[in-house]
Amino acid sequence: MSMEQVLQVIRPELLIVVVVCYCLGLFLKNIPHIKDWVIPFALLISSIIMCVLYIGLVIEKTWSFDIVFIGIMQGILCASVSVFGNEILKQITYKRDIDKRRS
Repeated sequence: MSMEQVLQVIRPELLIVVVVCYCLGLFLKNIPHIKDWVIPFALLISSIIMCVLYIGLVIEKTWSFDIVFIGIMQGILCASVSVFGNEILKQITYKRDIDKRRS
């Protein structure tokens, strides 16, 4: 599945959660006591919470099992796109500079 296909699965009004997760990840990365392996889990949990609340309170204005399930699925996708996007940026910039210095 390509990145374009994943972005078609995420509800357009929830794409802001991807941006918020990316910013939150950058913030957490700068806290000295937070280990790198914790960041994706923190983003996953916060993304799920944001998506469930946004879908339940703003979009649907009701609560049901369906809303919670959709929020969890959307939260997983939003966090995944955010983490994957960050990894792509690192590979394109930082890792590429390391490869140039080695050759």
